[in-house]
Amino acid sequence: MFGGIEIAPPTDVLKAYKDAAQQRPKLARTAFQRLARQSRRRVLDKVTEEPGEPGYPLRWKSAKQRRFVMRKLRLENNLPYTRTHLYVKSFKVEYRTTDFDGFLELTNSDPASIFIGGDEQQPFHIDTGWVYVPGVVSDERVVVEDAAIETWFTVDDAFAGVMR
Repeated sequence: MFGGIEIAPPTDVLKAYKDAAQQRPKLARTAFQRLARQSRRRVLDKVTEEPGEPGYPLRWKSAKQRRFVMRKLRLENNLPYTRTHLYVKSFKVEYRTTDFDGFLELTNSDPASIFIGGDEQQPFHIDTGWVYVPGVVSDERVVVEDAAIETWFTVDDAFAGVMR
C-alpha cells in the first residue's frame, strides 16, 4: 500500500457536519462519493503516467543491485529490457464512504512498485521520470481536505452557490 487519504472535514467542523449530514444524508453521501471519485481519478492519472525511455548509462544504487537486476532480466529473457507495463496496470484505488467521511487507499500489487515509485525508489527510476507515489498521496491529501471543507458547506447549505 502506498498510502491512504482520509476524506473528512477537520475535527473542528466535524460535529457541525455530522449534524448537517444527518439532516441531508442523501446529499452528504452523494457529495462525498463525488469527492472520492474525483480524487481517485486525479491520483490514478498522476501515478499511471509512464515516462519516456531511460537515459543511459543508468545510475544504479549499487553494483550489487545492478548485478541482481541484470541476472533477473536474463532469467526472464527480457534483455534488452522491454517494459511490461505491469507497474502502471497494478494500481488500484479503493474508497469507502459514509454519510460524512471516508477513506481512499492507493495500492499496487506489482512487487517492484516500491522500487519504481515507492519509498525505495531507485536512482535510475528517478532519473527516468517515474513519479514518487508517496508525494502524490501527500499532495492529494491537501486537495482532499480543502475539497472536504467545500463539500461540508454544500451539504450544510443546500443552496450554496445558487443565485437566490
